[in-house]
Amino acid sequence: WYWVEVIRHNALHCVQNAYGFVDHSYYQRVKDSGKWGDWSPNLFQAGADAKAHANSVANQAEAKAKA
Repeated sequence: WYWVEVIRHNALHCVQNAYGFVDHSYYQRVKDSGKWGDWSPNLFQAGADAKAHANSVANQAEAKAKA
């Protein structure tokens, strides 16, 4: 199940955000000039992955600086 939030400017421009009840996922799609785009990947997971990658790069740089 998903809770879906709709942010509508007019019939041609809209955003839908879908929040998963069970898995706490978050997907988004955008309607631009009347055409819907694809649903995004799970944005919560993408954010967590990006943070983990940034931390990994920072840790590698710190270790290299100490060496």
